[in-house]
Amino acid sequence: MRVRLGSFGSAGAMGVIFRYTDRQNYYRFSMSDTPRARRLVKVVAGVATTLWEDANHGYEDGRYYECVIALRGARLQGYLDGVPVFDVEDDDLTTGRIGLYAWKHDRVRFPRVEVYPTLFSLGVPVFEEPFAGVFASEWEIHDVGPYGGSLWEYRDGMIHQTGNIWGGGTTAANVATPGTHAVRGDATWTDYRLTVVLASDDNDEVGVVFRYVDEGNHYRFSMSRQWGVRRLVRFAGGVVQLIREVAAGYVMGRYYLVTIDAFGDRLQVSIDGERVFDERDATHPTGRVGLHCWSNTGLRVSRLRVERGSWGLIHQFARERVQPDGTVVRLHSGAPDGAPAPPGMLRRFTALAAEAGETRLRDDGARLRVVDRENRVVSSRQQLPDAAFTDCPLRLLRRADGTAFFVLVTDGVAPPRLTDPTAQLTLTYRRDNVVVDPQSPVQSRGGDTSDQVAAVVLRRG
Repeated sequence: MRVRLGSFGSAGAMGVIFRYTDRQNYYRFSMSDTPRARRLVKVVAGVATTLWEDANHGYEDGRYYECVIALRGARLQGYLDGVPVFDVEDDDLTTGRIGLYAWKHDRVRFPRVEVYPTLFSLGVPVFEEPFAGVFASEWEIHDVGPYGGSLWEYRDGMIHQTGNIWGGGTTAANVATPGTHAVRGDATWTDYRLTVVLASDDNDEVGVVFRYVDEGNHYRFSMSRQWGVRRLVRFAGGVVQLIREVAAGYVMGRYYLVTIDAFGDRLQVSIDGERVFDERDATHPTGRVGLHCWSNTGLRVSRLRVERGSWGLIHQFARERVQPDGTVVRLHSGAPDGAPAPPGMLRRFTALAAEAGETRLRDDGARLRVVDRENRVVSSRQQLPDAAFTDCPLRLLRRADGTAFFVLVTDGVAPPRLTDPTAQLTLTYRRDNVVVDPQSPVQSRGGDTSDQVAAVVLRRG
C-alpha cells in the first residue's frame, strides 16, 4: 500500500494500519510529534507489542510524506519517501484490510491511498543474503588490523562477528580504523541500493563497505558508540580520506536499518529512513559490498540485500482531454501557483497545495518515461542537462507544416561528430522571424507567436 499523508498545524500522531481484522487485531505504523517517535506496533487479541521503534524522529509539520508498506508473507517493510524505514518479520497476522490512523490530531491529511499486488517491489533484487552455508565459503574475509583476529560465522539465522581485531590509535582521530571486512558480490556492480539490518552488543565501530574494489579502494560507512561519531570515508590508492562525519553513535543491542544508495557519483546514507549523508564522489564507480568491524566483538546482521534502482513515480495524470498536436505539457515540482498557462501549454504539478515540493531529478540528467494504465511504455527519453549540449552552426530546413526537417552544415564548418551511440538535438523554431527575414510569414498557434523548442533524439546504427 502507498499512502500520502501530512500534518498541517497540529501535534499528535498519524499513520496507517494494515492486515486489520478488527479493533483487537492489526498492525500499525505511526509517526508522532509529541513525543517524537516512529513505531511499528502489533495488536493481537487487544494486546499491543512494539515490533520496531525510532525514538529520535517523528515528522515535520507542513509537508507530505510518501509512506509505502510492502507485505510479503511474514516480512513487513516500510518506506518513507522511497527510503527504507523498517524491515521486520512477524507472522501473527496474515490477512486483513487497510486503514488510516490519527491520534490527538485534527489537522492530518491523506490525499492519496493506493493498494498494489503482492509482487510490488521498490527495486530489482540483485542479491539477498540467505544466512546459510559455511560463512568462509560464501564471503571473502579481509583481516587488516594487526592486533587480534576476526571470527565471522552464521548462527541463529544471522551473521555474527565476535573477534576483537583492531589497529591504529584508540581515539576518534583514527579515521582508517583497520579491522576486518567480509566482502561478497560482483565487482561490476555499479548503481545499486544496499540495505543492511545490523546491531552491536559492543560499543566500538561497525559499518558497511560498498563499491569495494580492494582494501585500498572502496567507500565505507561506520558508526561508533564509544566515539559518538558516524563517518563516510573513501579509500583510494591505499589513502584514507574523510568525506563527512556527524556527531552520533548508536544504542547497543538495537537494530538499525542502514541504507546505502550509490547512483553515479551520488552517495547517500540513511538510517531508519533518515538521511545521514548525501555526498558527491566519483572515485569508485563500481564494486562489491561488505561488512566492517573494528575492535567490536558483538556485530549481528539479520538482513542484507542489494537491489538495482527501479522506476520511481514522479506524477500520475488524471483523466485528460485529448489536446491538439504540439501541445506542451509542463510538469512542475511545486504546488499550483494560480498563474495562467501560456497558449498551447498545459501545466501540471507534482506537489499538493501547501506543499513545498521537491526536486527529484539528478543534476546530470535523468531517464524519463511515460506509461499507460497497463504499465506499457508509451514514450522514453534520456533528458540531458544544458552543460551536455554544444552549440553547432547548423542551418535547418523545415517543411511548412512542421512534419519534417533537414539539417544543413554551414559552409566551411566541419560537421559535429557523434561520439556517443545516442545524441540529442534541441531545436528552436521561430514562429516570428521577421527580424532576420522580413519576408517570412509569421506563424501562430492560438495567437501565440513565441519560439517553439523541440528535442530530437538521434541514435546511431
